[in-house]
Parts: sequence; structure tokens; C-alpha cells
Amino acid sequence: MVTKNKHRIREKLSAIFFIAVFLVAILGSAPKAGATGTLTSMWLFETNMDATQGSMVYIAFKAATTAAPGTTTVTFGTGTTTAAIPTVSSTGCGGASGIFGWLNGGAGATALPGTLTGAGSGATITISGATTSITSGTIYCFGFTSAGAVTNPAANLYSYTLTDVSDSGTNTYAVLSSGANMSIGVTTAVTQYFTLTVAGGTQSLGSLTTASIANSSADTATVSSNAIGGVSLFAYDQYTGLYSSAKTTTINSVVPNSGSIQTVNSNPTAASFVTTVNANGYSQGVALTIPAPFNGSVGSATTTGDGLSPTPAVIGYTSVPTYLAVAKIYDSAAINSATPIAADYTDTVYVVGSGAY
Repeated sequence: MVTKNKHRIREKLSAIFFIAVFLVAILGSAPKAGATGTLTSMWLFETNMDATQGSMVYIAFKAATTAAPGTTTVTFGTGTTTAAIPTVSSTGCGGASGIFGWLNGGAGATALPGTLTGAGSGATITISGATTSITSGTIYCFGFTSAGAVTNPAANLYSYTLTDVSDSGTNTYAVLSSGANMSIGVTTAVTQYFTLTVAGGTQSLGSLTTASIANSSADTATVSSNAIGGVSLFAYDQYTGLYSSAKTTTINSVVPNSGSIQTVNSNPTAASFVTTVNANGYSQGVALTIPAPFNGSVGSATTTGDGLSPTPAVIGYTSVPTYLAVAKIYDSAAINSATPIAADYTDTVYVVGSGAY
């Protein structure tokens, strides 16, 4: 009986030993926290491979380990120097149309996400600002995008080392003595561009009475130009007011080019004709500036603006190019009881434009 019990104890101890060994084997093969991987796929693209020349540099790498966001460090080989804290960006390197578009079966790399910044000097730059985790098996890219970010050493084959949070790897890049760059000259010319359209047609003031000011609906003058010094709109008229050939009389413009805004009230001391201009937006560039005294307002009891004459007056301008800038032009008249009756009061207002090239 004693022998049998010893045998059973031996069996239990063996089983316990086997389980312990099995557990150690399992635990021993488990990945350790913070384990590093080796980057086996790395690509470096220089915009200028010539010796002693400055170049922008773009780098892509295939992550070996999944890791939380962290820093990435690039150390260039002996002789290569970097500009003091070069600009770091992943713009333009990712996707099928990016710099590394030929990778990943034509799908390209994934732009390293975040607002990237660089720190360091000499041949080592540390990149920070990534905002998402690094995923194992994903190809990421970024670049040193400032002009002349890296200055190449003498012609040779050089190594660079990249450490990405939990991964590290080393690869090579070539510097050539000459012949890496070709230039294609591109020439073109931009000619002067200026268009002015006036829409709205004839402005009818209807039948005038002393009770209120008659205001036209707005005609619009739309101007576009690439004139570097901007554009100007001018207005002038035929009669310096509204002229009746039947009565050979004129409802006179308020004093033209007076230099100050003028006010017309209903049933005025003398019949008056006034022009008002308002800016009405633009598509690109800037809106028109409407100078005093044309930049008034229209109303049935009071209207403000300035008078027109055969001498052109500036009604709007810009100091830079603009596109589809609009001026709204109103004409208004007020009469008193002494204004001669006539059905043929008329005037012609001209709008012209000029560009400062």
C-alpha cells in the first residue's frame, strides 16, 4: 500500500511539473510590453540627388509594431546635414496621387496624421505631433518639406536610420556627383483682362410730383480686371440733368463734383436731379469702394448723392484686381410747383471703366 501511494504521489508531482513547464513555455513566448520591431520596408525620396545640393526629403516606412502615438526620429548618414529644424509635413505624400503612390499596389502610403513638427539639428531630426496610433503593416509617410531641408554630402551611398515609436530600421540612399536633375523651362504670358457690363436698361422715373422724390430702380455695373493697380468706374451724363426739348428746359443736376454729399428733399426750392451709387458685393478680389459724395441713399422724402455732368466723375474704385465687383446706380429727381410741364424730360448716363496696369 505504501508503494502504491508513493507511485500516485509521483504521478501527481509529474503532472504538476508538466503543467508548470507548459505554462512557462506559454508565458515565455508571450510578447513583452514595449517590444520593438525591425523596419524591413523603408523608402526615401529626394527632390535633388546631386552632391552638395539642397533637397526636400520624403520618407515612407511600413510599421512592424502597433503602438500609441509617439515621436519618430530620423538620423542621416555621415556628411548629410539638415537645415535648422526643417519644416515637417505629410501633405502630398499619401494616397494614390501622392509621392509614394506606386506603393501598396497603387494605393500609396498613409500620410502620417497630425500637425507635425520637427526638432533637432545636424543630421538627427525628431518628429512629433502624430495624433493616431501606428498600426502594424501600414505604410506611413512624411517629409522634410522646407527648401533645402537636407544638404547632400559628396557622391556616395549613405545610410539613414528611422525609429518609429516601437520600431527601428536602417536603409540607404544615393547621392550622385551630377546628372540627377533635369530642368524643363515653362514660359507663358498673362494678357490684360478687363470687362464691364451694365444691366437694368432704361431707368423710368414715372410722372414727377412735388409730393415725393422719384427714384429709379437700380442699374448694375459689374467690373472684372486683373489690373495690378485696381480699377475705376466713371459716370457722366449728356445734359447735366433731365432735359426737355419741348420746353427747352432742364431739371438740373445738383452741383456736379461738389466734393461733399448733397441732399435732395421732396418739393425742393429748385427742381433737382441726383445720382446715388452703392456697392453690391463681388466674387473674388475686393468690393468696389464708392467715394463720397456718390455713396448716399435713396428715399421718398430725402435722397443723397451727387450730380452728373459731361465731365466724368469717379463713382467706384479698387486698388487691387477684382472679379465681378458690382455697383448699383440709382437716378432720382425732385420737382417743385414751378417746374414746367413736359413729357419728354430725358438724360443719358454713361458708365466707363479703367484699369491701372
